[in-house]
Amino acid sequence: MIISGAQLSVTAYFDISEGSLSQGMVLGSAAIGCMFGPFLGMFLCDAIGRRRTLLISALLFGASAIGTALPNDLVTFNVFRAVGGLGIGLASVASPMYIVEVAPPKWRGALGLMFQLAVCIGALAAVVVAYYLALRLPDDINWRWMFASEMVAILGLALALMFVPHSPRWLAEKGRHDEAFAVMSRISGAERAGDELSGIMRSLEAGGRNGDRRNEGVTGTRNGDRPETARNGDRGARGRKKRGRRNGAEETGQKKRGHRRNEGRRDEGTKGRINGDNE
Repeated sequence: MIISGAQLSVTAYFDISEGSLSQGMVLGSAAIGCMFGPFLGMFLCDAIGRRRTLLISALLFGASAIGTALPNDLVTFNVFRAVGGLGIGLASVASPMYIVEVAPPKWRGALGLMFQLAVCIGALAAVVVAYYLALRLPDDINWRWMFASEMVAILGLALALMFVPHSPRWLAEKGRHDEAFAVMSRISGAERAGDELSGIMRSLEAGGRNGDRRNEGVTGTRNGDRPETARNGDRGARGRKKRGRRNGAEETGQKKRGHRRNEGRRDEGTKGRINGDNE
């Protein structure tokens, strides 16, 4: 959000015309990284853990802050803006996941909402800092200090991440059950740690079984062996078709018998009229 305060100074420094593509890239280059960040974040959260993913996002934030504060050309500025956007994408996946998995059960919902509150507070703080620096510093350098000021929050994030544990769910998923139990003991106490860890293990096992069933269904279909549900559906469909054919045949027979009875009645009526005329 610091770009909202630095926009005018940046466009003036790089001599960017109003409404040009270059101005659009200055404002939107971070969004390019934001698009790819969540996809990378999903992979990293499972591969190296939520905590390490957040550390990588902090490194990307730091590189972006320094890279956007020092450049003398627009290309370098936009590249480092995109790097910061990549870090935003990583954090947007890893932060809520880590908060929910580490928070004690009674605080889980409230702390999950704190992520959105922190985003709003950060956006407000960026605007206030940009306004203060725009008043105190010349236009040709104030935008550099606006981007450099991000390092205060980034260093705080990186230092805090050095003292927080890994997610107990990720530890359990990787088979590190003793470490997961130790983390759960810190969060919920030793008495409840066992129950919490057992719930995590059941959830992971249930997810694994569901994944195996889906894989078996896909593999069976590829090998020509259709899943049991599909075979049951086929048998049911064939049974309905047979019953429909039998019912259709019965209806046809009933119609034929009714037609013959009607013809017999008409013949009897005709004979009766002939006999009456003869008499």
